[in-house]
Amino acid sequence: MVLILGSNSGFMANYLTDYYNEVVGIEINPFLIKMGETVAKYFDNKNISFVNADFITYNFDKKFDAVFSLSNHFTIDGNLNMNFEAYIKKALQCNE
Repeated sequence: MVLILGSNSGFMANYLTDYYNEVVGIEINPFLIKMGETVAKYFDNKNISFVNADFITYNFDKKFDAVFSLSNHFTIDGNLNMNFEAYIKKALQCNE
């Protein structure tokens, strides 16, 4: 199972469905979530889900084999602003 932080429009998440039994993307922007879901529906990807939430405050109930970070510790729109060390620590908690 793989987690994608900042899944954006979901293109990478959808691509990874061929390689992982479950793909989860977390994205704070609901418009981008809708795009990812539309792509998943078009390609009939059933092993993918998107979470519309803030990665920093979201509590994951699953552990992941791999975590991809397409987000970063600071966004231009100000939706995520934390120091890099705290961001990496939070990301590492997803696969402990």
